[in-house]
Amino acid sequence: MNYGQSLLLNSILFLDTEVDNSVINCNKITDLCITDVFGIIKLHETCIDYDIVGKIESLANGKVVIAFDCNQDSTFLQRDLDRLQIFTKKINWFCAKKFLESVLEEKNLSLRRACGIVKLKYPKHTAMSDCVALARIFRKVLKVMSDSYNDQYINLILAILQAFQESGMDNLPLGDNLSLDYLIKEIEGRTTLGMYYLEVFRNGALDELTDRGSFSTNVEILKRTDDINNVT
Repeated sequence: MNYGQSLLLNSILFLDTEVDNSVINCNKITDLCITDVFGIIKLHETCIDYDIVGKIESLANGKVVIAFDCNQDSTFLQRDLDRLQIFTKKINWFCAKKFLESVLEEKNLSLRRACGIVKLKYPKHTAMSDCVALARIFRKVLKVMSDSYNDQYINLILAILQAFQESGMDNLPLGDNLSLDYLIKEIEGRTTLGMYYLEVFRNGALDELTDRGSFSTNVEILKRTDDINNVT
C-alpha cells in the first residue's frame, strides 16, 4: 500500500447526524451515519446508546472524523452522550466547510452549493446521503486542488498525523522511517522535506482514486456495474 493511500484515504471518516427538533432544547439524534472516503457505510444508526458509542469509538480510533459542520455534529453527539452520562475518548474532528471554502474559494458554503460547484446532484437530506455526498466532494476536490497546498490541506494532514500519534504510533512506515514528531515539525515549518511529503501523500491518494474509478467520465460511469458509491 502506498503512503498517500494509507494516510489520506484510510485515515479519514465522514460523519453526519440528523436530530429531532420537535422538542425544544432536546435535539436528540435520530439519524447518524459514518462512511469511509469511498462512501462505504461503516455505521448507520437511528439513536445513540452505549453499544453505538462503543462502535463510534472503535471506528474513530486513530482516524480524523470529517463533518460538514463539525461544531454542529460534535455538539449534537455530545448532548446525547451527556444525556446518557457516557464519557468517551477524544474524537479528532475536522471541519469540511472550512476546508472546502478554502479549496473552492467560496464563502458561506453549504453542502448543496458544494455539490453544485463540483457538479454532483444534491442528495436527499439524510445522514447517509449527506455522508456519501461529502465523501464524493472530497474525492473530487483532491483532484482539482492546487498543488500549492493551501493551509486547510496542510491542517488536514497534520490532523491525521496527530491522530496517529494519539493512537500510540511513533513512526509511519515511510522509506526514511521518520518519527511522527519530526515529520509533523517539518510540515508545520513548510520545509522542503515537509512539502515533499505533502505531495507524496496526495499523489498516492490520487493514484488509488484513479485505480478505483473515482475520476471516470459520465459515460464510463454509466457502463460500470459496481457499487455507485465507488465512483464520483
